[in-house]
Amino acid sequence: MNDLLRLELAPEDVTSWLAANDWRRVPASQETAALWVRSAHEVLQPLAPGSTDYRLRLADLLRTLARAEKRDALLITQEILSEGADVCEWRATGEQINQYTIPLDDGDRLVHGARTAFVAAANATVHRRGYFGHSIAKAAREHAKSVRMGQTMPGSYIVPIISHVSGSTLVPGGQEDGLDIRIDAQPFGRRVMIQLAEALSTIQDLAVDADPPNMRRINESVGHGVSHELCAAVSEVLAADSVDGLDVSFAWARRLPVRDAVERIRLPKASLPNVQGIAESLRGSQVVAEQTIVGIVRGTRRDPAEEFGLVTIRAPIGSTDRLVHMWLGRDDFHQALMAADEERLVYVTGTLAREPGRQWKFESITNFGYAEFMSEQDQ
Repeated sequence: MNDLLRLELAPEDVTSWLAANDWRRVPASQETAALWVRSAHEVLQPLAPGSTDYRLRLADLLRTLARAEKRDALLITQEILSEGADVCEWRATGEQINQYTIPLDDGDRLVHGARTAFVAAANATVHRRGYFGHSIAKAAREHAKSVRMGQTMPGSYIVPIISHVSGSTLVPGGQEDGLDIRIDAQPFGRRVMIQLAEALSTIQDLAVDADPPNMRRINESVGHGVSHELCAAVSEVLAADSVDGLDVSFAWARRLPVRDAVERIRLPKASLPNVQGIAESLRGSQVVAEQTIVGIVRGTRRDPAEEFGLVTIRAPIGSTDRLVHMWLGRDDFHQALMAADEERLVYVTGTLAREPGRQWKFESITNFGYAEFMSEQDQ
């Protein structure tokens, strides 16, 4: 049985697919199941993944949908999976690679490189730095365990990496100061995939030129999620004897669309020296880039005679909410007080830091303000 078929389908993904395919939910549905109708057909959707018969009821639903749609149940299952999963396909190309095989050592490089890249992107999502060394965030390690690898697909040698996006996404009604706050309000798995796409696109821009990038451009790339570890992962794949290029494509969950998303990056073998050069330049780098967090004010303290006040925000750092401390000037502190009273979300952009065993804090801040949101369906 196909790996995708063995994945447990989330109720919200099934709901999204049914609604998008003209099925109508009957209002009197129960908490554990929902009745959907279309023309003369009706299906019962299980809503309790924790129940002992969830998989059995889900199989019944897929068989009924296959008959109603006059299509294969596997194809419907794959469509439902796409409703709530981001898929990143790593494609190795080369004359020695046919549709179904690749030298074992080079195949190992491809899979290991993809995993290392995901860990690097997850690390950059938590804290953007040029070099992580042994400082691997717990959230990054856990995320690498949660993503799945689908079956190898025909067409060069393709490894699909699947990341389910849980919950719903909030996006802003507008942007302030050119900041794309919507990215920072996404679920962690989605933010990691967006970070990976942005970082790989930046590496492509830096590496495809014949001339190697200068140090200023390399340091600036850290702000886009580029790190020594990510460049080393890409280099590992490109250095394989049978590989003459790396093609990485992204397909975004239809239930949670991404605006202006990166869809594909291509790195030829000729870019390998530049990618290796960027990796070497960032080895041991102390560069820490600015990043934006979105959260809610949980504490304020300021002496009336002082210009600055201490503000504490609870915000997602990685996959867990953390308390983040910062010093704000009089005007921003007043806005933080109002946000706390009104329980409004705020965003902060600056240089985030955390010493081992210590609390998170902003060492410098360039932007602070309200984060105004509306749901996808309100747009």
